[in-house]
Amino acid sequence: MRKLYLFLSLLTVVIFGTLSVITAKVYTPSDGNDNYGFPYTFLIRPGGKRFPNPTNQAELSYTNLLIDLAFAFLLAVIIWVVYIRLKNRTSVNSKRK
Repeated sequence: MRKLYLFLSLLTVVIFGTLSVITAKVYTPSDGNDNYGFPYTFLIRPGGKRFPNPTNQAELSYTNLLIDLAFAFLLAVIIWVVYIRLKNRTSVNSKRK
């Protein structure tokens, strides 16, 4: 059971990191904000050349961060269930032969 928790935790982190990097919107070179998060944006970093500089350097939404982590965990559980079903299906088919 401990291996399952470890596997789901690592898979959640990998899915969360991958989704965040792939869906990131980096507009700093064109004087825009950088947005991170999928399905909800949890981090907004102002970028570019602005005058005066913004006092708040980044906006972090903990609620959106938790929702994104829960989404990644849900995807990890779905991947685990599909893996177990496919594994059981192939073991049943191999026993029949």
